[in-house]
Amino acid sequence: MKLSIVVPCYNAETKIGLCLESLEGIDLPEDSFEVVFVDDHSTDGTFALLEERARAHSNWRVVALTSNSGSPSRPRNVGMSKAAGEYVFFLDSDDEILPDALRQQLELASQEDSDIVRASLYTVERGKKPQLVNRVVGFHTAASRTEKIAKIVRDQSTTNSSLIRRSLLIDNGIIWPEHLHMGEDTVFLNTVLSVSQNISYLDEPAIIYHKTIGFVRSTTQQYGARELASHLEVWESAESTLAHVGLSYMEIRGHVALRVALESIYRFNRGDIDAGLFSKLSHLVQDNWEAISGKPYRARIRETLEIINSGNYEGFQQNIKQRVLIAGMDLKFISPAIPSLREHYDVKLDEWTGHDSHDENQSRELLEWADVIFCEWLLGNAVWYANHKKAHQRLIVRLHRFELNARFGHLVDQSKVDCFISVSLHTSEDMIRTFGMDRTKVRIIPNYLDVNAYKTSNDPSKTQKLAMVGMLPKLKGYHRALELLHYLNAHGEYSLTVFGKGPHDLPWVYKNPVEREYYEQCEQYIVDHNLAEKVTFSGWVDTKTALADFGFVLSLSDLESFHVAPGEGFASGNQGVFLPWHGVDYVYPEDYIFEDVFGIRDYILENQDLDVFNKNAEPGQRFVRERYSLEAFISLVQEAFEEV
Repeated sequence: MKLSIVVPCYNAETKIGLCLESLEGIDLPEDSFEVVFVDDHSTDGTFALLEERARAHSNWRVVALTSNSGSPSRPRNVGMSKAAGEYVFFLDSDDEILPDALRQQLELASQEDSDIVRASLYTVERGKKPQLVNRVVGFHTAASRTEKIAKIVRDQSTTNSSLIRRSLLIDNGIIWPEHLHMGEDTVFLNTVLSVSQNISYLDEPAIIYHKTIGFVRSTTQQYGARELASHLEVWESAESTLAHVGLSYMEIRGHVALRVALESIYRFNRGDIDAGLFSKLSHLVQDNWEAISGKPYRARIRETLEIINSGNYEGFQQNIKQRVLIAGMDLKFISPAIPSLREHYDVKLDEWTGHDSHDENQSRELLEWADVIFCEWLLGNAVWYANHKKAHQRLIVRLHRFELNARFGHLVDQSKVDCFISVSLHTSEDMIRTFGMDRTKVRIIPNYLDVNAYKTSNDPSKTQKLAMVGMLPKLKGYHRALELLHYLNAHGEYSLTVFGKGPHDLPWVYKNPVEREYYEQCEQYIVDHNLAEKVTFSGWVDTKTALADFGFVLSLSDLESFHVAPGEGFASGNQGVFLPWHGVDYVYPEDYIFEDVFGIRDYILENQDLDVFNKNAEPGQRFVRERYSLEAFISLVQEAFEEV
């Protein structure tokens, strides 16, 4: 048996397919190698899937752990203890082995009597081309074993791509450190290198490392006190281990390790790094300042390192907040959430003056500052930032229905956008279809309401009062609201209050002959049906207080993406009622959706008793509180910032 491939697995049922296919394509005789899968007590169908696939291969085995270990180290150690090959290779369940990689590595190991063979690899990130990384520059010109080790540590990440003599591990008692939550591969590799006499490198990629981030957060998508503590231990261990061969880990690789750790802290910081742990980090940086300070860093990293070196804990806490730049015109939809966002992030605004107009110097200055760019609207702001963002920055674009009729969705470089956010399912489908977007980049984050900020009322007369927030343009269905009011007044005294601007307030509406004719018909309808004293126009108001007195908030549109106003009605202790515009059943409960205005009329008449009204309003109010609260919105935004 020449080779044992050890594959640790945990809840990998939906992501192990490419790995299994690559293992089936290995260019080696089946009797010369084995594959040992170690299932870390998965809770999905991973174990059953592995057993089924292994039955078709005489050289595949599946081992199941009786409890979950929390990291890949224990499964790797168990797999290593079961291995029978002269060499062992560790492969993660979401990566792929290239067909001829192991054959080439085994041939090189035979030629050079290698203890370890390192190789380069491909990294693949969602929506991007594979990148060849981990190439060791000038390895074959290295004059000594120590120089070879230094080149590997300097030029390669510790991602698994090593063919290792199994007897070397056994004879030196080398195992994967099971107590570490991060960085275990650094400790393992450096330990192996320190005891290896014959170190080889093959300048050919061995694996495809998938960097795609899923919706279930992995250990590499978390960073806080536990992870930093692990890394501090890892760096100290690496420094001690390499000292035995005359090398300094911090001098060779410390700047990269610190940069990666700080990038993770910016992105995933949980706010739990206390003063004691910071002090340990500060001492490590101070002790190695001469070795690391002269290395190239982007400005953000250097700024943080200087604060750490100064020992300023309070400054560190403020500095590591993720920097979020919100950019766009008319920020009315996102502005109420900014105070809550600032509890978690350092937030700045780039307010554009139009769809495609802005202060470019200001935008460039803010761009240099940002970690995350959040474009409100898919307009010129998204196009500009996609064209100018840096490699380390993430770009998120939030769309409303308005942009579907604008040109900018066809102009934006979608490869530079990490995530498109839509306010509703049906809008996301329209967006994907209109602009040809990659579905895997699209997330749905509904609009939000600060539900606790709304005033409520128990005035019995509110059941006879209707409200319409926004009557422009004609697709809002203002004429239908007048019809509904007329039908209701055949049964009692009802009124309609319209909030927002009228057609004469917006020239683009009244200068449109179709729009103008529509509103003239509405005015005539009021006259013809004696509704003048029943209809009130109130302009823009604070809906948090104004809607408390209106039992029913109308949504009678031809088209909406979300329609916040009826949600505000529920938040105000009242009800929203809807005609079946496209997608409404994905946004609001079906109990409040009616086929026509007659259905709405009958429902309103059935809810005139306040007790009946309150009973029927409660499910909608609960629905809005649970799904569309500001807290729910902030939580979803945080997930998007961390996962894209």
